[in-house]
Amino acid sequence: MGIRAVVAILILNAAIKLVKAVPKTIFSLIAFLAAVALTFIFPSLNSIFLILGGFALGILLYAIILKPKNKEKKEEE
Repeated sequence: MGIRAVVAILILNAAIKLVKAVPKTIFSLIAFLAAVALTFIFPSLNSIFLILGGFALGILLYAIILKPKNKEKKEEE
């Protein structure tokens, strides 16, 4: 029982550090809520698919929104 408690605390500690490091944007909030909703709607859904989906959404966000903004800033300089 003691090992399980320690593992649970380590996972919680990692989650807290991750939450502090993530930029607080509307995109991150929507992605989080979508992952939680999918977890409850499809309980048999493997978490690796949520991770891969988040990865794909992050790549799309960068390619569509952030990359053009970076190009505009470089052109101004």
